[in-house]
Amino acid sequence: MDEVELKLRLPPAEAPRLRRSPLLRGIGGRPVTRHLRSVYYDTPDHALRRHDMALRVRDDGRRRVQTLKVPSGPSNGLHVYREIECRVEGPWPDLSRIDDEGLQAFFAANGVPGALVPVFEAAVERVLRHVRLGDSAIEVAIDVGCLRAGGGERPICEAELELRHGRPARLFELALDLQDEAPVAIEPRTKAARGYALAAREEAGWVKARPVPLEGDLGAAEAFALIAHGCLDQIRDNHPGVVEARDPEAVHQMRIGVRRMRALLGAFRPYIARPALDFMVAELRWLQRALGPARDWHVFAQEMVEPACRRLPLEPGLRRLVELARRMEERAMEEGCQALETARFTTLLLRFGLMLHDEGWIAPGAA
Repeated sequence: MDEVELKLRLPPAEAPRLRRSPLLRGIGGRPVTRHLRSVYYDTPDHALRRHDMALRVRDDGRRRVQTLKVPSGPSNGLHVYREIECRVEGPWPDLSRIDDEGLQAFFAANGVPGALVPVFEAAVERVLRHVRLGDSAIEVAIDVGCLRAGGGERPICEAELELRHGRPARLFELALDLQDEAPVAIEPRTKAARGYALAAREEAGWVKARPVPLEGDLGAAEAFALIAHGCLDQIRDNHPGVVEARDPEAVHQMRIGVRRMRALLGAFRPYIARPALDFMVAELRWLQRALGPARDWHVFAQEMVEPACRRLPLEPGLRRLVELARRMEERAMEEGCQALETARFTTLLLRFGLMLHDEGWIAPGAA
């Protein structure tokens, strides 16, 4: 089956309040609490990770369940995976239980059987609620715990909104409603992605735009939505590189995503409903301005002042100018990061996602 979910991170202090949310109490049943320990396995050279797969064995105290997650089509702003589950008796995976010839051929070609080792584990307390929202059913899992690998730990505090059946747009609707309950923000990375990074001691980095799969028979609305989702993914996926790593290239890539989205709006302007267009243009302009100074000071320092300083090493004024430019870059980076941690940035991504999924952006008569 396909897993379609939206991940939201939140401050640990806010988890109890979200778990007690009147919104969730009002539209869901009684909460279920579980303690989960999941061990993720891969080959020593991470053959599964290289193909964006994740293999885990989860123990909830009553049974062990093996899960393999495999990419399944375009994400369109969500985490979309084919999920293959089965019960296992022990703590180790049993690949023979996966009834898929293509995957078995992949395992054999990459030497996966017999080479699996534990890479990291996730231990969380999960509170589950099942929510009905209009024509859709959503499972809300609020996880608090940590990832562990190689003697290191990374906290987990997130809400996973998984679509059990219905329309993906409802995930964005619920997330926007939850913003009124707690300061949630979109989490672009899966637990597996964060666990691998912890195990490899990798910092968050920058992400380039992925190719957009446009087919010749697509209508204008479908093409717009696919390209727009690609732009939003580039903006969203560079958030960790900016906020956690303070990576100038992540700022650059996020701004490219903004410029791509603004160009797309210009190209499709006659077909976009005016309220949606006004909102998207205003919010993208705000984001571009928030990130612009950090990029400008970085380019000024790295491509202009520092080369001049290397050519004229005895010129004290240039050295002072380099120091000033780097201080200004740090200040601008901090201000940009603060903008990305606001509710406004999260609302931008959620409202854009909602409009794209429910086609609320299309002008009357343009479809």
